[in-house]
Formats: sequence, C-alpha cells, structure tokens
Amino acid sequence: MKPFERIRHIFVNAALILMTIGLTTVCFRWSSADITTNQIDYFLDTAFLKSISGTDADAEVWRKKRMQLEDILQSRPDNSLYYAQAERFYQKLDTLESYAPALINKLAWQGNEQKALDYVRTALQIRPSSAFLWKEVALSDVALKQYGKELDGALERAVSLDGWNKELLFMTIKLGLDHWGNIDESAQRAIMQAMEHLLAIDEQLTAIDKKKSINAALVLTALSGVKACLMDNRLKTSLPKLDAFCNAYLHS
Repeated sequence: MKPFERIRHIFVNAALILMTIGLTTVCFRWSSADITTNQIDYFLDTAFLKSISGTDADAEVWRKKRMQLEDILQSRPDNSLYYAQAERFYQKLDTLESYAPALINKLAWQGNEQKALDYVRTALQIRPSSAFLWKEVALSDVALKQYGKELDGALERAVSLDGWNKELLFMTIKLGLDHWGNIDESAQRAIMQAMEHLLAIDEQLTAIDKKKSINAALVLTALSGVKACLMDNRLKTSLPKLDAFCNAYLHS
C-alpha cells in the first residue's frame, strides 16, 4: 500500500470510529433520557400522597427530579413529549400548593401553573397536531382563569384533531361545560360536536356489548350537558344524537 493510500485509509478509519462514537453517545443520551423520563413519570404517579407531609426529604426529591427534567430538556429540546412531561410536573406542583403548602414553602417555587402552560405551549410549537396538547393548554388556561382566544381555540382544536377518542372527549367536554359561560360560541359548538361523538361512541359500544356501554347520556347529564340544549343554535339539528339527548331532557 502506497504511503498516500495508507494515510487516507487511516484517516477514513479514524473518521468512521469518531462517527460511531458520536452516534453511540447520542443513542446513549437518548436512551438515558427515556429511562429518566419513565422514572419521573412513576414519581409523579406516586408523589402526590407521599409529598403531603412536606418534609425536607420530600423537598429534596422534588429538587432532584426537576434537575433531571431540566437535563432532559437540554439534551432533547426537539422532543415535544419531554415538554409535555415538564407541563405535568408543574401541574402536579400546582395541585400540591393546596394539599401540601409546607412542601411548596420549602421549595419556594412560584407560578407553577403558568410554567406548566409555558411548557405545553413549547410542546405545541414542535407538535401542533397533538389533540392531547391542545387539551392540556385548555386545562392550564382554566386553572389560571385565563379565558379568551387561546382557550376557545384549544377546545376547538382538541375536538377537531382527535374527535373520536372517548377519554379526550370526556375531558374536553368537562372543561367546556364547567366553563360554559367563559367560552365563545365557536368553542361551545366544538363541545356540542364532542358530545355528539361521545353519544355515537356509546351507541356503537352498546351495539357490540351492552356491558361496554359508557352511559353517555347519563354522563352528559351529570356534567351539566343540558347547558348545550338551551342554546338557540341550528347546529343541534345537524347533531341528531345530541338533539335526541336534548329532546329527552327538555320533555322529561
């Protein structure tokens, strides 16, 4: 092998080795981020009751988890799921402000619900087609009593992007009905559409097996779904299942 070819061979091998090391490092960081994310998920699932005592040890665990979360966001700023988890982290803290004030005082972290909203907004910049993220925006907006175009649009997009997901429909309908007087007519129409879909899903499930029925009419009544029945809106006539639900209530 000629000297020039030998040097080129060495250079190519070195470049391949460096590329392999780089890819291995990236894969390890991504894998490590996923593992840590799962650990934080488990922590958030179990942290509520454990944190109510508000001990110094509890506060230290929360600080450690926040550092891990910030490291993940720094390593994967392009991943919407990690920002969604950050939103969940701060939503949980916002809930603990009422149930574990001693812990919140020790942490001295303020504006947790606003931070949750900021993170989900960032997640949406990466993944604007996520109905789940739009629903989370609506959830944070009502928690902050921020009524307006963002809330109205979030409810509309959640329904339009995944209008046949019964869990998402239930949460979106509840948010809309609980704050019916604070959302505009377009958002109210979206909630009515969601109610139509939930009734249709229930009808399909019942046709397959009555034991699978989710009793959508009863659920909607419990959620004050009759608010939508009182709207003088032509949309109801184009939503036959909702129209039937309303007629059953109004003539009962």
